Amino acid sequence: MANEAIYTLLAEGHIRLLSLEWVAEDDHPLGSLIDVSLAESPSYEALSYAWGENEASIPFSCDGRILRVTPNLNAALYRLVARGASRILWIDQICINQGDESEKSAQVSMMHDIYQTAKNVVVWLGEGSGDIEQAVQAIPDIQAALANAGGGIMLLSKANFAHWGLPELDSPIWAALYKILSSPWFERLWTLQEVVLAQRIEFLCGKTFIDWDLLCSFTKTILDAGMSHFLRGEKQRQKDLADGLSAILHVQNLRSMLSRKEQLFFPILLETSRTKLCKRDVDRVYGVLGLLNESHRRHITVDYKLPTLEVYLDIGKFVIRTDPSLYLLFCACTRSDMPGLPSWCPNFSRNSKSNPLGTVASRAGYWAGFRNLADLRTGLTIRPGSNSILAPGFKMDVVSEVVPADWPGWPNELEATKAKQAITWEKACCLLSQKVYDSPNEVPEQHWRTLMANKFHTQWPCTSDMRNEYLAMLMWLEKAANPDSFAPMTFDTSIDGNSYIRMNAYVEALDMAIRGRSYFSTDGRRTGIGPSNTRIGDLVCVLMGGPTPYILRPDYSDASGSSYTLVGEGYVEGLMNSEALDFQKHGKGKSQGKKQAKKKKGNCYNCGKVGHWAKECRAPKKQTAATVGKATKAPKKEKAGAVGPKGPLEEPPTKKDYQDWEREH
Repeated sequence: MANEAIYTLLAEGHIRLLSLEWVAEDDHPLGSLIDVSLAESPSYEALSYAWGENEASIPFSCDGRILRVTPNLNAALYRLVARGASRILWIDQICINQGDESEKSAQVSMMHDIYQTAKNVVVWLGEGSGDIEQAVQAIPDIQAALANAGGGIMLLSKANFAHWGLPELDSPIWAALYKILSSPWFERLWTLQEVVLAQRIEFLCGKTFIDWDLLCSFTKTILDAGMSHFLRGEKQRQKDLADGLSAILHVQNLRSMLSRKEQLFFPILLETSRTKLCKRDVDRVYGVLGLLNESHRRHITVDYKLPTLEVYLDIGKFVIRTDPSLYLLFCACTRSDMPGLPSWCPNFSRNSKSNPLGTVASRAGYWAGFRNLADLRTGLTIRPGSNSILAPGFKMDVVSEVVPADWPGWPNELEATKAKQAITWEKACCLLSQKVYDSPNEVPEQHWRTLMANKFHTQWPCTSDMRNEYLAMLMWLEKAANPDSFAPMTFDTSIDGNSYIRMNAYVEALDMAIRGRSYFSTDGRRTGIGPSNTRIGDLVCVLMGGPTPYILRPDYSDASGSSYTLVGEGYVEGLMNSEALDFQKHGKGKSQGKKQAKKKKGNCYNCGKVGHWAKECRAPKKQTAATVGKATKAPKKEKAGAVGPKGPLEEPPTKKDYQDWEREH
């Protein structure tokens, strides 16, 4: 840790800058600190780098004293300035007194202005191999070759690289590119806001400078060609960590949004923070504050003295009060592993194994709890005097069977065991869907749409028939699972490139949708995918203003019957396009003439008696909004009624109910 004696107190709005100089006759660069007011727009560059797991142990001479820095930063200092040259930089490890918690809190609150004011942000990726420069120079040629190939390279044999004019599979160029994209810098949380806010970005790997725009275009080319699995390598198996390809794409999207003056939603940033690494759990929140608009930043105080639970709860309640959408709930699940944290509030220090569906709802075409954006009203509120929230909505169905979340991830052609596991899991899901949709001899359309959550990996909805692509995927899995029973998948025997592109699009979408999710059926004869801990008897609910259905678990310790544990979001066939609102308006409980009135006999979900619907019940009505609190142990399956903004609804509507309604309207 840095020697505190070198630091003097900073005035409000002031920062320290490092003057880094390497005198020709010295063996190492030297530094001195300059106290400046950020309001005066000083000229400086900022460094973005990964601290690393090692302690600050390397001596660095600054103002005649010795500071201790981490090995990775020490390596960067030698690359940042040449002999006989100097440079003015802001480097957090040196310019902030790391031993003063109050100063750290104040400086972290200024991160937005510090990185936005810097004329340039230098990204240090670490020392590279001797092939880095050659690999960077080869990127344009690789892009041209992949453009000629038309995509789908990774779904063909790797032996086809030479056919398309790509570097040989064992070429050091691929190893060098992997070295760049697997840098620890891409995994770190703090680096996200540092480059998103930058006026100009410059990547440095060893002694090689890499253009930001070149990295962005290369990333797009690799993803379009279906080669992401190849360049992600081991990162592909570490789903809980960000990799270079996804990080570059995410940064580019955020920078584009800021350039268009779009507001970045806090819950989405918080969800992103869960895929990154940081040393302190509270930094999951503080590490993205710089990306918020000024009005939000003013209302959030950085305080490193507060316990993590208190920080997470305060931020959760802040989001509920300020964000009219249900974005926060997309990120939540009951498996928080933090005592005292309610189920609706995410544990930001624990990464979700699945990709949130609600965060891309507008592009994916999900409208479960509203008909249009003008009608987007959630009514989500914090229950006074508690850590529970009130969430108006409808109980639409009950989970009846569950296939556990055992999807192993998409295998390559050398992973036979993984392919067999994928086949076993998919077959169990398919059999369940055939049972639900009474289709023993054919694969129901609802099945292959459920597997991909009816959207592509680009987040756009699937409006075409992808049955052939689904079947091609199964055939490819069979080949990968039994390589000795099939001819090698070479260029000469492969199907045409366009078919592979379409199949690859389906595979990417499926892998993104079902990763970390279970497959289930419902009493209402629907299929869906939901949280990995979904179980029989859980309720499928649509909350007002929510783009996706939610899985709730009744809190049987609550005598009112209106308290629930939030299990998480899901995709459910037949409930993604405001069907719940249509049913509220035209379905059960609404007078539709004598014919409909005759059908109104059944179990009352308000009092439990037989012979009338809940709307006819004279018993006291249940609470009008579901209370979502912390998890409780639930007994065996027990169906529950629906709770909406105007009182309890009748029993959950089934597929036949919708068919009756469509036939009569």
